[in-house]
Amino acid sequence: MRSPNGKTIIVDKLLDALELEAMQYEIVYLSFYWVGSHFIDRIRGGCPRRSSTWIPTTSTISGPGERRNSIPTIKHIQWARQTRRDELAVYAKADAVLTVTEQDKAVLLEDLPEKPVLLMPNVHDVVPCTQGFAGRKDLLFVGGF
Repeated sequence: MRSPNGKTIIVDKLLDALELEAMQYEIVYLSFYWVGSHFIDRIRGGCPRRSSTWIPTTSTISGPGERRNSIPTIKHIQWARQTRRDELAVYAKADAVLTVTEQDKAVLLEDLPEKPVLLMPNVHDVVPCTQGFAGRKDLLFVGGF
């Protein structure tokens, strides 16, 4: 099936290449809600074993997008509100949502109080790798490139 902008074909090809049925991923980490919006339903339907889907939040969830301009336009406010609705719809489908700040976590829990929300700060110590590539399994990361 092809959508008007061709995204469906690209998503289908990528999902075919990920071999969801064969790999049986334990965790699928969908990097950002707009990636999740294209993949989460298809990943749920394509994994024979129940995969856990995790999606990190973006900074728009707590509203900085509306505060960036000193005088936001009505169009910008409408865009920010629609973005928030879109984000929440995708986060509601995920098994867990990751946030970078306590503020984002608190804001998200206001709208999705039953959702597991995990804090994962964006500052970390560098930890040396203890396993080579062959020793890693059960995690699929789909990033927003």
